[in-house]
Formats: sequence, structure tokens, C-alpha cells
Amino acid sequence: MFILIMTIAILRFAGSPQFRLWAAGWATITVGHIFGLFSAPRAFSLPDVLSISGMVVGGTLIVIARRRRVKTRRVGTGILLSVLGSLIYASVCYLLTPPAVVANVPAHLYSSLVFSVLLVGLLPTRARGVFFTLFKSSVAMWIPTSVLFSLTLLSPDSLYPVFLWAEMAILVLMGGAIFGFLLMLNDFRIRQEIAASAILGGIIQHDVRNYLQTIASSLELMRTDEERFEEWLQLAGETTEQAIVFVNQMREFSVATLRSAAPTHVLDIVDVVTSVVETMNRLRRSSRQHIAFEPCAELRVIASTVVRQVVWNIIDNSFKHGSKVVTVGCGKTDDHAYVTIEDQAGGLDEETIAYLTDPDIAYADAPGLGMGIILIKGLTGMSGGELHVENISGGDGTAIGTRFTVLLPLAK
Repeated sequence: MFILIMTIAILRFAGSPQFRLWAAGWATITVGHIFGLFSAPRAFSLPDVLSISGMVVGGTLIVIARRRRVKTRRVGTGILLSVLGSLIYASVCYLLTPPAVVANVPAHLYSSLVFSVLLVGLLPTRARGVFFTLFKSSVAMWIPTSVLFSLTLLSPDSLYPVFLWAEMAILVLMGGAIFGFLLMLNDFRIRQEIAASAILGGIIQHDVRNYLQTIASSLELMRTDEERFEEWLQLAGETTEQAIVFVNQMREFSVATLRSAAPTHVLDIVDVVTSVVETMNRLRRSSRQHIAFEPCAELRVIASTVVRQVVWNIIDNSFKHGSKVVTVGCGKTDDHAYVTIEDQAGGLDEETIAYLTDPDIAYADAPGLGMGIILIKGLTGMSGGELHVENISGGDGTAIGTRFTVLLPLAK
């Protein structure tokens, strides 16, 4: 009953195919072990068939789930091959009737190999917390226990039940750790959604005000600069259209926040940056602030359309902090396109750079930051990009500006 309740709970809170396969693999091994507890060490029987099959099939599911992206075809093939292989092996053992201890040794060695692969995959992960530590610890404990299972050959009657109960205790610990870890992930996801909602509210308030200021400035220039009346009228119209698109994007993002999946598209990031630069240069012509940008070749990326707000807010924030010139560049590496934005606003302090670049620092943990900085980080995450920030030093080592680099995955 405990295994059934725990399996249902884990499957209920598993938010990805990887975690569901972990849960299914754990449950299959555990159920097989329950049958193994009722077998005799010197007589191979039906419980041993179920125990061996559960260990092989469950271990295969865990191996398949070592990567986050799990292909359905690979899962089906793995289950089919592991079921057939374990049943053929168990059937041969059933016909030859070797001692149960001898028949179970290869299955335990296979499970130790499986959990070794899983542990190697878990070590580099950035996940933290007591439950994840318990999960890794239980996986680590299983490996030597299953390897040393072969020692039961020395004294089957006394050592066989000891090892089986030890492995069952490890499986119970592992199941509880998986369940607690998944609960922690769900709590983290809910807090992320709340934070995203707060950021969305700030984005709408901040950027709608920018659009309205642009429209108001264009209308005022239409009145005072009659020679360029048509140009300012066109800018007011374009900004109005962009504001409508922005509001629709925010509506789409509000729905996506509830689904925990941001909508992405294939975009030419050069076109996006060019549009922002042209609009902002026209608006800031009278203030003697200028954006220097030399467009590169077409760069098609996979990103949300909100990436336009990322570029706009970084440049706008630089101008608001006193930079007269902002230099924008672009390029690509093997897997990513990048947009660099360099200002001359005197640089950022270490706390602000840490907030912008460390995903573990939430906006609630960084009091005193302006809304522009908060939006830059929030928008970058929503766009599907990655942000790198570093200060630019002058000849005497003093920070004279900041370089922002937005990385976006290239469209294949």
C-alpha cells in the first residue's frame, strides 16, 4: 500500500517525462523487490522471476531518463527490450533451476551499473536542497550494496535476506526523497509563476508608459516641427501599432505563465534590433543621445517576440543613467546568436551585476534596484535568452560603462 500511494503521489507531482520515468523505474524495482523478499535463497521460483524482471525493467527506465528530453520511441523500445530480455533470462533460470542467489547476481550488477550512470548524471546538476541530497545519497548507497550482493554466495541463508532488506530500506528512502524533491520543485514553480506575474505587471506599467511617452513626444514635435510633420506622424502611428502588438504579447505571456511555457518563434534578431535602434535614434535626436549600430548578416534565432523589449529596456536604461552614446553589435557562435550593448553610464555595482546574472537571486531578494534593472532580467528570461553583464574599465581601471550581452539559440 505504501508503494502504491507513493507511486501515485510521485506520478501526480512529476512535471516532466524524466521525473515520471524515474518514478516508474523506482516503483518497478521496488515492487520486484517485494516479491524477492518472499523467495528462498536456494530455490529459484516465480517470485525470483518477478524480482529479476522488475530490477531489469525499472533500471532500464532509469537509464532512459538520464536525459531531460526523453523520446517516446526510445522509451517504448527500452521497455520492450528489457521486458523480453528479463523474461527470457528468468525463464532460462526457471528451467535450469539454479539457486536464487546465483540467478539474482547478474540483475543486481545490472542495477548497480544503471544507478552509477544515474549518479554520474546527477552530480553536475545545480539542484540543491535536503531532498535532492537524500536522493543522490540513496542512489550512491544502492551501488555498493548491489555490487556486494554477490557476497551472498558465501552464506546464502544468512546474507541473502539481509541484503534484500537493506536494498528495500534504500528504495524506501529513495522514494521519499523523490517525492519530497518533486514537492519542492512544484513549490518553486508556483513561486516562479507568482514572481513572473509581478514582473509582467511591472513590464506592462513600465513599457506602456514608454510607448505613451513616445507617442506624446511625436505629437508635440508634429506641432513644433512642421517641416518634418509627416515623419513624426509616421513615428506616432508606428509606435501605436507596436503598443498594440506589445499588449497582445503580454496577454499571450499571461496565459503562458499559467502553462509554465513561454511561446517562442523563429525571428531575425538583426531586424528586431534595427527596428529598436531606428525608433530610439529618431526620438533622441534632440537630446544628443545616439545609438551606434552596424547591422550584421541575418541571424535567425528561436526566441519570444518580447526580446524586442529586452533590447529596448537595456538601451533606455543606459540613456536614463547618463550615457550619451550606446554601441550595439551582433554576431554568432556555433550554437548562439548574440547582441552586445555597450554604454558609457559609469558601470554597475557588483550587487546589480550579480542580480542580473545569477538565476538564483530573485527580485524580492534584491531591494533597492530600479524597475529598469528588474525588467531587464525578467524580460531576458521570458525571451528565452541568457544575459551576461560586465563593466568596461578605463585606462585607470575605473568602470566607465557596462557591456550587456544577450545570447539567443540559433534556429537550425
